[in-house]
Amino acid sequence: MVSASGFSPPPFCDGCGAAHPWATRDQRLYELQNILDQEEIDDVDRLWIDEQMDRLRADDGTMTDKQQKDIWLGVKKRAPGLFDAAGKALLGGVISAGVRAMIGV
Repeated sequence: MVSASGFSPPPFCDGCGAAHPWATRDQRLYELQNILDQEEIDDVDRLWIDEQMDRLRADDGTMTDKQQKDIWLGVKKRAPGLFDAAGKALLGGVISAGVRAMIGV
């Protein structure tokens, strides 16, 4: 008999790296950080983005939509490549529908 107890499915596809539907918000934020690390971003902008990603990871649900919108608009301005293809797919699992509409994602 085979038991699956203790098995935890991986949050990301081993083949393409895409997030599975059960990937948590934190896991998706870390994946977005990995995508950002591949972008050519000015050091000052990278520092600002890293600080904002830390704020998003630390959010306990008290951050308002306006605060999130301001962060994501700043990220979009400093790292527009994140809002293409792979990054855009991950953003859907991180940004609420209301905030996505406000920033045009």
